Amino acid sequence: MEISEALPRGVYFRAIAYPRFLDTFTFQLECERLEARAHVTLYRLEVNPLKAHTNKFFGPEELQGEFFPVGTSHEHDFHDSLTEKSELRSNSCAQARALTVPPLDFATALSIVCSRINVVNGSEIPNPPSQGSLF
Repeated sequence: MEISEALPRGVYFRAIAYPRFLDTFTFQLECERLEARAHVTLYRLEVNPLKAHTNKFFGPEELQGEFFPVGTSHEHDFHDSLTEKSELRSNSCAQARALTVPPLDFATALSIVCSRINVVNGSEIPNPPSQGSLF
């Protein structure tokens, strides 16, 4: 990743397709946490997730307690999970937002993510190949 013509260390972009669930994807932007051997999630888009998600009771009032059933696409932005002092929480993307138009395929989801986090060469990421099943 390049940010302001610099190549920062410890910034990662993940695009995950699940082998047995061909319409389920997760895209995530994260960075290293300096004081620990862990990563901080800055943004995540979940398309047709395999688990439900319930927002916590903090952050923007309109998001508090909102429930996203299995298969309901949604996005997480660290800004929605900041503390009252505008600091990151240990779960930096605890809150989710509904998508007005959920993506139906990998390419559309990737396009949404790239527009949200300003990835300019996202089209270079190929669609995942069919992975089949061993059993």
